[in-house]
Amino acid sequence: MAPLLFISAVSAVLIFLLYWILKNPETGDKTYLRNKARNVFWWETGEELVNRLNPRVYLPPDSMKLLNITEKQAVVYWRFSDEKWERLNERANTPSEKYLQLILRLYQVKDWVNTWDITVNEAQGSLNFLLMPETFCYCSIGKKENSKFCPVMTSNTIKKN
Repeated sequence: MAPLLFISAVSAVLIFLLYWILKNPETGDKTYLRNKARNVFWWETGEELVNRLNPRVYLPPDSMKLLNITEKQAVVYWRFSDEKWERLNERANTPSEKYLQLILRLYQVKDWVNTWDITVNEAQGSLNFLLMPETFCYCSIGKKENSKFCPVMTSNTIKKN
């Protein structure tokens, strides 16, 4: 009879401890911890934290540069001179070239060529993208009318191993 009484007493203590641990807000209730963290910490971000992968690059006017950031990511930078940017925008506003737009075209070449077109609305900027394995990659900025693409600037070529 004594062993049965001991086993039931130990079981009751373990069940009480389990109940106490699960009801304790410090360990059991995860939403309590999340709300407590929101009230205790001052969360902030900074550009130096967000863009830690992008190297600072100086570009001369009317140039493009393509760089590997990590083994899976690349970034392309472009910069138009003010005169060239105004000329490109003047041409796009004429009635005959009403539907022209400035496009950043990304080429990734392996056994075949994959292209992606992104509309560019800025005289200078950058774009991060993922690289496919074992490809060569380069970018061009140019005018696109219907399906015809005429490059204005072309970047250097990089290889992803």
